Amino acid sequence: MKRFKRLEMPMLSSKAYFTTLFLTFLSVWPDKCLMQDYPPREFSTEPNTQNPIPELSLKIVLCRASSSPSAQYRWMKDGTYITEYNALDYSYRMISVNRTDAGIYRCVAKNYLGAIRSKGAKIVIAYIDNFESHTNQTVNVLSGDGVVINLPSINSVPDPAVSWYASGVEMAPEAQRHQITLEKNLVLLSTSIHSDNGKIYKAEALNGINGVIRRTKDFALRVGDTGEGVTKPPALLVGPKNTTAKTGDRDTKLECIYNARPLSGLQTKWYKKGSQRTEIVGSNKYIFNTLYKRVLTIKDPDLSDAGQYECEAVFVSNGQSSTMTSDAYLTVNEAPLITSQIQSQYLRDFGQSIQVDCQATGNPSPTITWYFNAQPVSSVANNRLSVTQGGSLKIENLELSDSGVYQCFASNAAGETKVSAWIKVDQSPPMFISSPLNLTLVEGADARFPCEVSGAPKPVIIWKKKLDNIESEVTTGGRYQISPTTNELLIITTEPSDSALFSCNASNSQGSIYAEATLNVYQRTQITQPPLAITEVEKGSVASLQCGVSHDVNVNITWKWYQGQVELNPSDRITIEQDGTLTILSVSSSDSGVYKCQVLSAGGNDERSTNLKVIELPFMPVITNIAVPPTALKSANISFSPGPNGNTPIERFIFQKRMVTYYPDKGVTMGEDEGWETYPQDVAPNVRFFVMPNLRPARYFQFRLKSVNKVGVGPASHAKPNTPLLMPEQPPEAAPRGFYGSPRSNSSIMLNWQAPPSDTWNGDLTGYKVKYRLKGYTSPFLERNTNPWPSTSFELTGLIVFTEYEIKIAAYNNEGVGLYSDSINVRTREGVPGVPPTDVNVSSVNSTAIKIVWLPPDASKINGVNLGYIILAKGPGNIEERLTVPPDPTDPYNFQQAFMYNLKKFTDYTITVTCYTGQGPGPASTPVHIKTEEDVPDEVVHLSFTDIFDTSVKVIWQHPVEINGILTGYTLLWEKKNQNKTRKDINLSNTTLTYTVRDLDPTTKYTIYIYGKTSKGAGKNSSADFESGVPPERPGAPYNLGISDIQARSTLLQFLLGYDGKTSITLWRIHGQIDNNDTWVPVYEISDPDARTILVPNLRPFTMYRLRITAVNIVGPGNYSAPSRQFQTAQAPPNVPPDNVTVRAINSTALRISWAPLSQLNWNGYPRGYRMIYKRKDEVNTHEVVLDTDSESYTLAKLEEWMEYEVKMNAYNDVGSSPFSPISTERTRDAKPSHGPVAVTADAVSSTAINVTWGDVPLDDRNGIILGYRVLYKSLSENIKDQYKDVPGNETYYVRLTNLRKYVEYQVQVLAYTRMGDGVLSQDVLSVQTDEDVPGPPTKIWFPEVTYSTAKVVWEPPTQPNGILTGYLVSYKERDGSLQGNSSDLPVTQKQYTVATLQREQYYIFKVMARTRLGWGEPKEVLVYTIINRRKPDKPMKPQITAEVQARNITISWQPAYDGYGPIRNYTIQYKSEGKNWVDFQESIPPSSSTFTVTGLHPNTRYNFRVAATNDIGKSNFSDPSDEVRTRQDKPEGAPLNLQVKPLTTDSIHITWEHHQLLLSILLQRQ
Repeated sequence: MKRFKRLEMPMLSSKAYFTTLFLTFLSVWPDKCLMQDYPPREFSTEPNTQNPIPELSLKIVLCRASSSPSAQYRWMKDGTYITEYNALDYSYRMISVNRTDAGIYRCVAKNYLGAIRSKGAKIVIAYIDNFESHTNQTVNVLSGDGVVINLPSINSVPDPAVSWYASGVEMAPEAQRHQITLEKNLVLLSTSIHSDNGKIYKAEALNGINGVIRRTKDFALRVGDTGEGVTKPPALLVGPKNTTAKTGDRDTKLECIYNARPLSGLQTKWYKKGSQRTEIVGSNKYIFNTLYKRVLTIKDPDLSDAGQYECEAVFVSNGQSSTMTSDAYLTVNEAPLITSQIQSQYLRDFGQSIQVDCQATGNPSPTITWYFNAQPVSSVANNRLSVTQGGSLKIENLELSDSGVYQCFASNAAGETKVSAWIKVDQSPPMFISSPLNLTLVEGADARFPCEVSGAPKPVIIWKKKLDNIESEVTTGGRYQISPTTNELLIITTEPSDSALFSCNASNSQGSIYAEATLNVYQRTQITQPPLAITEVEKGSVASLQCGVSHDVNVNITWKWYQGQVELNPSDRITIEQDGTLTILSVSSSDSGVYKCQVLSAGGNDERSTNLKVIELPFMPVITNIAVPPTALKSANISFSPGPNGNTPIERFIFQKRMVTYYPDKGVTMGEDEGWETYPQDVAPNVRFFVMPNLRPARYFQFRLKSVNKVGVGPASHAKPNTPLLMPEQPPEAAPRGFYGSPRSNSSIMLNWQAPPSDTWNGDLTGYKVKYRLKGYTSPFLERNTNPWPSTSFELTGLIVFTEYEIKIAAYNNEGVGLYSDSINVRTREGVPGVPPTDVNVSSVNSTAIKIVWLPPDASKINGVNLGYIILAKGPGNIEERLTVPPDPTDPYNFQQAFMYNLKKFTDYTITVTCYTGQGPGPASTPVHIKTEEDVPDEVVHLSFTDIFDTSVKVIWQHPVEINGILTGYTLLWEKKNQNKTRKDINLSNTTLTYTVRDLDPTTKYTIYIYGKTSKGAGKNSSADFESGVPPERPGAPYNLGISDIQARSTLLQFLLGYDGKTSITLWRIHGQIDNNDTWVPVYEISDPDARTILVPNLRPFTMYRLRITAVNIVGPGNYSAPSRQFQTAQAPPNVPPDNVTVRAINSTALRISWAPLSQLNWNGYPRGYRMIYKRKDEVNTHEVVLDTDSESYTLAKLEEWMEYEVKMNAYNDVGSSPFSPISTERTRDAKPSHGPVAVTADAVSSTAINVTWGDVPLDDRNGIILGYRVLYKSLSENIKDQYKDVPGNETYYVRLTNLRKYVEYQVQVLAYTRMGDGVLSQDVLSVQTDEDVPGPPTKIWFPEVTYSTAKVVWEPPTQPNGILTGYLVSYKERDGSLQGNSSDLPVTQKQYTVATLQREQYYIFKVMARTRLGWGEPKEVLVYTIINRRKPDKPMKPQITAEVQARNITISWQPAYDGYGPIRNYTIQYKSEGKNWVDFQESIPPSSSTFTVTGLHPNTRYNFRVAATNDIGKSNFSDPSDEVRTRQDKPEGAPLNLQVKPLTTDSIHITWEHHQLLLSILLQRQ
């Protein structure tokens, strides 16, 4: 019975009723019919203010808004509409604009749901008129005063650029005596009757948009005379004006111009006045363009800049100062900003009220204006709509006519802004679209009661159930499901207890209704656990065919079984159990066939059928042919025929190979089942031809195969061929290992390597081939064959000096050359330069210095590192000067220059320049000849007197030793001793060497002076004394010698003068005996006539001396003095450093230094030791090592890898150190990098790829030649272990990581490697997430509730969501049918779904897929059978061990048992070793599998296995354990630890090690 009831509604007039229905229709219509429609709410393109445009130009303003349906557009100018609405054009065109088109333009966009208006756009039309009519003017001013010449009025948009001209010359905007103001007037300051009177001024105005220029008439200046020197106090000509700016302006300016005389005494200052007066100084904020500070520019004005500004004139004249000030106020406006959070859409029911707040900030305070559908709210005749004083929009008792777009405009002097909101109004009472009907069902069917209702607000639906006059509310749960979208009540798999009266109640604010319907459920008899459609049983096992029934407890059941048409009767092998199960023992092939179960009862009859198949292992296959293909000489083509399949399809073939030892007279020496190696990949069942790859050349092989079906692995075929197959020999397939090189000389490199792994030789090696070429060149490689096998070193000779080579090596055998190694780069040692410097130019600087300029040799021919240049200057005889200079560090390839000093004057020299490297100098340049400049001569020599009479004397001399030019003559001077006033002189020719001086006074002492002359002047004079009339004699010997102030290389000799020989002493000569040697040798001589002490230099330190002295006058030397006492000079630092300092690399962190010790003579004192200074070549800081005097070598350890070091040494004694030896350079050997690459970046480029870039490893940490990089990537959050991407080469700094997990955060680091191994990872661990993508399939899908017509599917989210999941979709179909149905989009929180329209006892395929924002992902398919009373599956059959037993994995197979009508979801495998517990294998086994390879096992260990099956109801018992099987042996686990090697004797060493922990545990277990 179906009943309806509507609550009473107030009586309405026909008009009101019609209006109500119409409004109800309107409220429903947008939701049902126009779900995608929406009004314009924002403009995507909006007119905006732009630069002015010239008249007669084309102007187009655009306006576009998004809406559905598309909007119509209308334009207004200055608040007045100028077009009608147009849906086709959203632009407004002005073809040829004029100045009347200027104004504020807006557009209005509307559709049937509402309208909006745009912000105003100001259109400016550029034009310029003539200056206002005026005639030439005369401007009068008194001298010293200032005057303002006002620019005549002119109409111009925009404001013109104005230039002023003085007598035809354009004036600068600002100068000391004039200023062009911000208003473009001209201010003249401190006018002068002399310089300004009569000048003509004119202005020129340029419109920058249309380029039109207008010019004024002339302004003639007349300056009245008030006296040019009269001081004028400050006077304000142009004061600052109150100014308004707004935030966002680039700047604003204030102007203040004073006049005074003199202007030099006038200074302008600016202040900002607030609580205190603060002077403004120039900065990035406050800018003065000139020193005069007449214009203050305030950059980027903001609210804090507003306030009172003051300009002050400070005038100082004649010591008196005066000031004058003027103020202006700066106002800063700020554009409005709406601060209220206004939603873009408000949905309200009919009759509700709404308030939308709109507050805004700005300066001045913004004005709030509301518009409704582009019309001011103030103009809308609706007393329910109002705007509060605070700017909020209020609408009381909403009606449908209130629906539309509301805009809040906030505006002030600085601009305007707006926000839009769409207000929707909805209402209608509930109405049934479909209502429930009475139902009578059979138990197990599903009951559906529809209840679809319309109304606004959306009605609330409540289902109620009434039984025995007790009414209760029905909610979703268990078998009762209420659709959240259609409100349909679904009762799944009805039961008799579900019989009752059900009602659907709907209500909203506009009313309520309800409808009722009755449900009756009856029970019936049926087979609820039928046998499987196909039942497979292994031969010899037990077949159990079930036939479970559900029925009324008062009904008796009878079972009958048939094979084909023959009824089965119980026997020894066949029984029918009490629950109807048919059991057949020890099945054979004859038991195969169709079986039927028939159920008879008073409650009804039922029957089901099954097909019983008896299956067994497949039979032995047969190999029919084996051959080596000519195009793949490491493979064997195997043809075969499979045997019978054992009544179940062959699933795959297993191929095996073995390498055998074969003797023609003995055959194969291995047993039939020994040595077989299984090909790791299975072969498809339809294949009859197989290629066995990766066979070692020059080895014998045999092959066999096995067939596999679901029962297990069949017997192996016979080993073929009978005479094993000999694989042809091939070139080696691996490169030599550990290939490295080192320079042997400047033209050879020593190469070393190890042979490739022996299993890659592919025959007997006969030698190696080396390829080499210049690094960086693309020319073909040159080739060399090394010494015959088994040599592993080779000297590559005939190379270019100091050149880097790219070298690689390969092994070869009789069949050819194998793979080449990775290239290594090695540089030959340095040589000497091959060519001299060129373009040598020499110029004289002075008499002792020259300048040398030259061009360095070609860099490619220096043959090493240019250490510098040797400049050799050769003069006459054996004169030779040498200068060494380094290359110019700022420009070593361009012209170089050097200066050579201390050369002989006025001397011819031959100059050569030589470049040198660490190996020595190269050839010298072409000689260049030059002569030093002339200079004054040295003193004359051998000055003497003869013919000494009372009134005359003959003076004799010799030319100076060094004339230093062309001798032009001599000057002879004489005077009474110490009486300069008596001096006389005479100039003599350059050939004169004697002269007789006359008219002397008798017996008077005279002093004679003589000097030579060149064109450069007079040289140093020589002098001597004599007494007229008294001939000189040889001097006597000095006496009383004393030694004092003994230094290392000098001593002070004191003595008394003996007889002077009646003339002055011209020279002192000192001889000495050294180290007890009896021979006297010259030590020192000096010309110092009055000396009584002589500092004797150039002595040898720490040496015994005895000295004597003699005096020399113009007659000759006198006798030597008596010897001094013996004395020893003091110690001095050693003369020279250790010689032949040699540095050689020992390993990557050590250098060995050796040297030649100092001789005893060079120590200059008591020896103390050697000091070694070393540092990295590229660093400044040095390190010191002190060594004793017996040392001749030393090893520097703990150095940095692959770094070039500089080493120098000196010797030291008690008092100091010798100079350092020349710097020796050597590089430590390479090692692993000790730092990761820098500047690593990682960026996701797709959902499966990340781009990684990096920079170089810091130079200090490379520790060798970088051969490549490895990028480490992993994910901690997803437990993705370390993976590496190799990037060979050192010039690639980029790689793309591909095949990554989607939407997963990866951690990325980079390392570099050298030939010594991997370096340190980069410091920063970069985290980067791959992009989002569609998700993977959901996991763990099962059906907790299944009936004949319903199935509730439950799932877990995908293990790889690949993004943020947004929903799910469930689809299903019959297993052999087409698509039957889809769910609607399910929310991401819902992980279950019930389908209630399925057919009884059918297999269905359900697909569940997830979605991200990028779309639907891969579906997951599962099978379900519509039946009741499901149960857990039976345990699988005992697992069988295949022949694929490996060291660490074993393959097992099993036969599934009865699945309990819940299809198997997965299998679980357990294993255990001897004496241990069962362990779960962690991997989930898919239900389609009946074989699986268990990995991660220990070699040489016994194992058992068992299997369990899981369906929706639960997990079965585990199968019986498999037979015990032992894994194969394998190489030991891990390398030995703590390897130590110690020398034992001169020809033996002692080696110790420890077992690896894994190996140790296995050994202990074995013991």
